[in-house]
Amino acid sequence: MILDYSQFIEHYGSYGLNCLEANNRELFFEKRGFCPFCKFNLEAVHVNSLVDVSTLKGAEWHKAENVWECEKCGWWEYSFYSYINGEEEWGLKDWELTVNSAILREFEVASNSIPIEVLRSYISKREDDVFHIHHKKMEELVASVFKDHYDCEVQVVGKSNDGGVDLILINSDEPTIVQVKRRTDRRKTESVKEIRDLIGATLLADSRKCIFVTTSDHFSESAIKARNCALTKSLVDSFELYDFSSFMSTLNLYKTDEDKQWLRMLKLPESVWSYKLSEFAKPVINSD
Repeated sequence: MILDYSQFIEHYGSYGLNCLEANNRELFFEKRGFCPFCKFNLEAVHVNSLVDVSTLKGAEWHKAENVWECEKCGWWEYSFYSYINGEEEWGLKDWELTVNSAILREFEVASNSIPIEVLRSYISKREDDVFHIHHKKMEELVASVFKDHYDCEVQVVGKSNDGGVDLILINSDEPTIVQVKRRTDRRKTESVKEIRDLIGATLLADSRKCIFVTTSDHFSESAIKARNCALTKSLVDSFELYDFSSFMSTLNLYKTDEDKQWLRMLKLPESVWSYKLSEFAKPVINSD
């Protein structure tokens, strides 16, 4: 089962002198940083804050953002707290709070509906599950990785009658033909037949570049000889072979924290000092 927290629900609350009416004021007093699935408190993984005294001369604009992330299941929550204290100069005394809480989506490993970004992040952490993913998702996974690796556009064209062409890399006037095999057994040997078929498919596509990608851990000696022979005889200009290990190494070259949705939400620049939101002075709200 693949757990995905890339989507979220946004909650917004505000009140103060310039608010016609309080909006979701109870949000300010709800408990933050508590995983609703694992049922325990979380330490903040990101804390930043600042006091802006330049935007509104004579007023203090306090801003603080915090992020909590559950190490066990991956659930996260982001909050941005804003308080303007400028009653004397501007007649402003207002509070705003935005809380983005991740929502859970579940996918079977073999599902064909998994977003490719989610699958890519998952496989980078659990490589052996690549043998169980949907064969069409394997093609999309390779396309996603090769787009980064070769810095090019990639077309997914694989069909039941694809003629040995699953992907086409568009990185020059001459496209690169790619064949992808998602094997369910890592110990399977890629045969010379597969290599010969790809050479033929490449020539029929009027290309001289090709790549073979497999989840098997090796190619047969005759398969490697056939690849080398095609290069020696100048049937093709380039012919790359990716087995399980080499493809996973390529995937992990581009594994970053950018899959964390909350990283795109951060607003504040790095400050010289910071503190936790729980330590941020909150105003007392009168019951009336």
